[in-house]
Amino acid sequence: MKIPSFLKKKRTYVILAILILGGLWWQNSIRSGQEGLYETEVVAQRDLVRTVEVTGEMKPAQRIELSFEVSGKLARVEKKVGDSVKPGDVIAQLGDDDLIFTLRRAESAVAVAEANLRLREAGETTQSIRVSEADVQKAQAAYDKSLVDLENAKISTANAIKSAELAVKTAENNLANTGTTNEQAITNAVTNLRLGLLATLGPLQTALTDGDAIVGVDDTATNSSYKRLLGLTDTQSMATAEISYRSAKTLKATADVAVKALNDQSTQESILKASGDVKAALLSMQTFLTDVQKVLSASIAGAALTETQLNTKKATIDGDRTVISTQKTSVETFVQGVENAKLGRNSSSDQLESAYDTAVLNLDTARSEAETQIKNANSAIAISKASLESAQAALDLKKSGPRSIDLEPLRAALTDARTAYEQAVSNLKKAQVIAPVEGVVSEIVPELGEQVAAGASVIKMVGLAQYDIEVLLPEADVAKVKAGQSASVTLDAYGDATTFNGVVVSEDPDQTVVQDAVYYKSRIQLDPREDVEFKPGMTANVTISTAKAEKVFVISMRAVRTDSASGVQTVRILDGKNPVEKVVTLGLRGDEGKVEVMSGLAEGQTVIVSEQSK
Repeated sequence: MKIPSFLKKKRTYVILAILILGGLWWQNSIRSGQEGLYETEVVAQRDLVRTVEVTGEMKPAQRIELSFEVSGKLARVEKKVGDSVKPGDVIAQLGDDDLIFTLRRAESAVAVAEANLRLREAGETTQSIRVSEADVQKAQAAYDKSLVDLENAKISTANAIKSAELAVKTAENNLANTGTTNEQAITNAVTNLRLGLLATLGPLQTALTDGDAIVGVDDTATNSSYKRLLGLTDTQSMATAEISYRSAKTLKATADVAVKALNDQSTQESILKASGDVKAALLSMQTFLTDVQKVLSASIAGAALTETQLNTKKATIDGDRTVISTQKTSVETFVQGVENAKLGRNSSSDQLESAYDTAVLNLDTARSEAETQIKNANSAIAISKASLESAQAALDLKKSGPRSIDLEPLRAALTDARTAYEQAVSNLKKAQVIAPVEGVVSEIVPELGEQVAAGASVIKMVGLAQYDIEVLLPEADVAKVKAGQSASVTLDAYGDATTFNGVVVSEDPDQTVVQDAVYYKSRIQLDPREDVEFKPGMTANVTISTAKAEKVFVISMRAVRTDSASGVQTVRILDGKNPVEKVVTLGLRGDEGKVEVMSGLAEGQTVIVSEQSK
């Protein structure tokens, strides 16, 4: 096609440009005459959305705190923070040596009870032989113990005599140094008292253990087979002994704490106070042993407790009573030694002579009690040896088969052993923390070796089933947000390009105050995503859609005027060059300052948003 020649001239294009610019200027002048004083917008139909934007934190929907059912020392932690666990996994374990030992003993007890029952049911001669063999073993153990008790008696009485001799020597020195200050003697006496107090702890423990083996307050296993035979002729004796056991145990514990806290830097006052605790414990222990002896005196022999065994136990308690009496005398001697040392500082010769006489008397008493204690120990050896010989003789004599009534105690013993085993298994499980669900360990509260109380939170874990986002809604927005509303979420960890869908699942009715501002917690549940990994604490940016209106007339809220008296809302529109006021009914107030017009305006009308200055 041939281009006209006038279009090839540059001047033609210049003239066209001038004409176009002139036309635009004229059109703008006409419009300025009408609208130059106003900022306007055209009523348009569109979708309107109201959202609430908040920042939240990713949290697991399930947080679990686990604890031990019993107290103990944390021995093992099988998992570390961040490890995954499955239901039934052992996460932590208390020191269970005692529990395992108890379980093994319970297993052994069940095996023994079953074996004994089978043997007696079989009715063969080997049954009675094995029972007698067990009696021989028990008698041998009692005999061996009596030998050990004799050696202990020799040691304890030698210490008591040595202490009494030292007190006599101290009294002699005080007498020789009448009227002089002998602080060193006081120091020595106090030191001797402290060492003497320490020496009482072993005999106290031995006496408490021997007595409890009979009474069975804490040691319920030793007397389980013959407890029903104890105190039968004096039913109150057992209850009295149990009460005095608890008293003796408490006072002994107090004495233990007081004495073990002493050292060579301790003051005289603290050592003397500890001596009072020890004397109270010794006196209480004497009462307890006397009550135990009353129980034994009121007991009768039977199949589970032969006359010989009963005599052995009486001898053991008599020996303990003698040892405790010796220890009591020893402590009193040491205390007297301290008093003598103090007295020697500024007492008269007569007073020191009296103190010396007392020390000599205490020494005589210590020697006398030592002789008695050794004699009792030798008697116990003779009795236990006789019991051993009797058991050995009974081993050869028992040939008869079992009677039906003879089997009942064995069946009861088996039931008791099985119950003890089940209890031991249960106790062992209580010393473990086991994962209840699949999840991840989030926190391990105590350190290895730390003492843990029963019920205290030890392991914290989070379930992997679901993660939620926790947000804080400002007070101004809380009425807009409801459960079930949809939400769009981005996570700082994945950037704005990755969007997650969610829904509001709950609102906390209680307030949360942050820097004097009131907020309300709400939780957003995300739709499952297998291509991403959520972690607790991730920062989430949440946009909640609280309301939506589709295809409605929308204007700027700035264009709306509200009469303060009547509350009527109006909008000004341009009718030609003149503004005209229209009464409107408003609906949803959305984002970006926009509002829905339900009536009063039509699409395409020009609305005055604000008035401009000329």
